[in-house]
Amino acid sequence: MSYNSKRNLEVRAAQHARWGATMAQQKFSPGDPVIYRRSKCTTRPGPRAVHVTPAPRGEDYAYEVDKFWVVVEMRSDHTLVLRTRRGKLHVVRDNDPHLRRPNLLERIRFGPRFPRAGANLLADS
Repeated sequence: MSYNSKRNLEVRAAQHARWGATMAQQKFSPGDPVIYRRSKCTTRPGPRAVHVTPAPRGEDYAYEVDKFWVVVEMRSDHTLVLRTRRGKLHVVRDNDPHLRRPNLLERIRFGPRFPRAGANLLADS
């Protein structure tokens, strides 16, 4: 990844950090859907890629992708355990600037992308 691509991602993270303080005040509970914006760098961005920036010589692209996860557990050290549609578990801080709640329109539009409650979200794996 080039310097410019890394710098662009850092600038976006700083912009998102401005409202990250309000995210820390939000209370999450098990079963809540969340959207996590993940940064990636590959040679071929997918159709859901946003903020795509090419490397200076064009061999790679830096971009971000929204991931649709569900809260499984809230821990006392201010971390959340999140589950993907395929059952993977991720642990993130509750004030992570890439983590946010979906708004009403996103819940309607992307509803099928969130893991289902019947998928045994609270089971240990």
